[in-house]
Amino acid sequence: MDRLDAIRTFLAVVDNKNFSRAAEQLGHSRLQVSRQVKSLEDWLQTRLLHRTTRSLSLTESGEKTLTHFESILNHMTALELDTHRNKTKLQGAIRITAPIGLAQNLLLHAITAFNALHPEVKFELQLSDTHDDLAQHGLDLALRYCPQPNEHLIARRLNTIGFVLCASKKYLAQAGTPTEPLHLLGHNCLIHLDQSRWHFSKNDNPYPIDVKGTLKANDLAVLLNATLLGLGIAALPCDLANPQIIQGKLVPVMADYQLGSNALWVVYLSRSYQQARVRAFIDFLAVFLKEDLLPLNQ
Repeated sequence: MDRLDAIRTFLAVVDNKNFSRAAEQLGHSRLQVSRQVKSLEDWLQTRLLHRTTRSLSLTESGEKTLTHFESILNHMTALELDTHRNKTKLQGAIRITAPIGLAQNLLLHAITAFNALHPEVKFELQLSDTHDDLAQHGLDLALRYCPQPNEHLIARRLNTIGFVLCASKKYLAQAGTPTEPLHLLGHNCLIHLDQSRWHFSKNDNPYPIDVKGTLKANDLAVLLNATLLGLGIAALPCDLANPQIIQGKLVPVMADYQLGSNALWVVYLSRSYQQARVRAFIDFLAVFLKEDLLPLNQ
């Protein structure tokens, strides 16, 4: 048994609270994930998880073991990064395109952490919510929200980012709080690009609705700021919305309906002749951005 791999699998199961979702995240089969968790329990001679057909939770031993496993992986990641830094001095520029809202939050945090390890690497950002041609613009890589990237590009899935419908308390006090998709016909909906049909689901039943509003923008960060100002209701990615919801600046709306999610990918043209600094940053993103970002009620 590869114990480090089994530990990573166990943590994924705990994070996802589900064997199937953990298997999908890791690219393993559900059976393989189940066997790895069982192998850890056999090794430690204790049950780590309570399993039923509907739920999964940590045992008392599992709670204690989880803390130790997280510490082990954190130390291993730090060791790997430190060893890599000592072996390779990275320098030069990395040219990246990314959605504007993503760049202002997740990407900037990743760049700051990477620069602490490799201070001689510089970053050039070309920000757009549309998909720029990497070759035409001389870009090393792109971060993209989409179900599946262009088949001509090499893609590495980083995580899943959900969407949440939200508004400010000011707007809801003035316009009322919708409780089902049809109610949105009476609200000012803030629209990204030409995505004026919002696709909700509840209990596996679809509820598409065509919405209207006074603002359309190709920049999710603009829609976030407009929502904070009380202009209307927006469907925002969780990396932008969740921090504002936690701070009480935005309120989730129609939380019993799901808006779906998109995968976040890092894409690039070729592995051949790829600069060491670009390879290192892609590997770093895979660790730094591995956690899914979903609505807080899920």
